[in-house]
Amino acid sequence: MSTFLQLSQAVHLRIRAGNQTPGSQPTAIPAPAGTEQSALDAITCVAEAWEWVQNQHMSWNWMRKQSSLPLVPGTRVYNLALIRATTADYEWNIPFYAGGQKYCYLYDGGAATRTDQPITCVPYIEWRGYWDRAPRGANAKPAFFTERPDRSIEFDPTPNNTPTAGVWIFAFDYRKSNQALTVSGDTPECPPQYHGLIMWKAIQLFGQMRAATGLLYQTADIEVRNRFNQLAAEELPVFTIDTDYAGGS
Repeated sequence: MSTFLQLSQAVHLRIRAGNQTPGSQPTAIPAPAGTEQSALDAITCVAEAWEWVQNQHMSWNWMRKQSSLPLVPGTRVYNLALIRATTADYEWNIPFYAGGQKYCYLYDGGAATRTDQPITCVPYIEWRGYWDRAPRGANAKPAFFTERPDRSIEFDPTPNNTPTAGVWIFAFDYRKSNQALTVSGDTPECPPQYHGLIMWKAIQLFGQMRAATGLLYQTADIEVRNRFNQLAAEELPVFTIDTDYAGGS
């Protein structure tokens, strides 16, 4: 496992730039006044490399979390601000999928025993063209939801109180926001054995910054590809093929 500081020092060790002993810089993050430029560049490149890794796929397993959202009676649409009031690092919804319709769960927050009931996810393009046609029914238990392009979540029918006079609770998985590295002890949240990918990507970015084409930066290109493929093999969901599709058996 490597911290932000350790990754930055590992980059500094390999780039062999600046006047200080390779690997000795930076001494802290944020960097103290007077820190040499190569160490500052190493810090910047590590932070950008980690951002790059997180943005390479929308379904990294380590970025998937669980949460819930109380549905206020009479409130049909929940924008990001409302969702983040209870789930601060929420980015977007990840519906469940078991070979049929995509769905999440709904349960009565006032019941003595939680009982999850599926609520169907409708793609926004279908919702916009059909499900949101007037007239809408009276408030009731929501049966459908969609995620709008601005990542708001909309329910239909509009939620009302539950049979126990409580509120409906929407239970879901979600993609969390990117983790930012800001201080020395911050540790990337991906599996520790892949922290080397961040280091090599940072070296690659440093080479691009300096227009370097030497052996180190060629090696960085190879290391980034190989390590990224290993990370993707471990941390992306398993894909399955529906053999009934197109006449298969």
